[in-house]
Amino acid sequence: MKNISCTIIALLLALHAPLALAEDKPALSIREALDIAEKAKAVRANGDQVFIVSMTLERTSMLNGKTVWIAKWSGTLPANKPSDRETGVQIAMDGSVKHIVKGPADK
Repeated sequence: MKNISCTIIALLLALHAPLALAEDKPALSIREALDIAEKAKAVRANGDQVFIVSMTLERTSMLNGKTVWIAKWSGTLPANKPSDRETGVQIAMDGSVKHIVKGPADK
C-alpha cells in the first residue's frame, strides 16, 4: 500500500512540475503588488510599526487555481473584529486585496 501511495504522489508531482514551469509572467508585477500591500498596511492602525517580511507568488490551489501575491507582515495588526489580528494580505492579479486574518482560535 505504501508503494502505491508513493507512486501516486510521484506521478502527481511529475505531472504538476511541467505545469508549474509553464506558468506565464504574473499580470501584476511584484513592484505593483508591493505598492498595494504597503497601502493596505498603511490604512490599518499601527500600520507604520510593521513592515513586509515576505512577498511570494502562489497558486490558490494546485489545479485550476488562480495566481496571487502573498505579503506577510513582520507583526500583527488590528483587524475589523477586535479579537482578530491581521498577518498580511493576498493580492489578486486584478489588484484586489484580501486581508489574511487570524482569530483567537488560530493561535
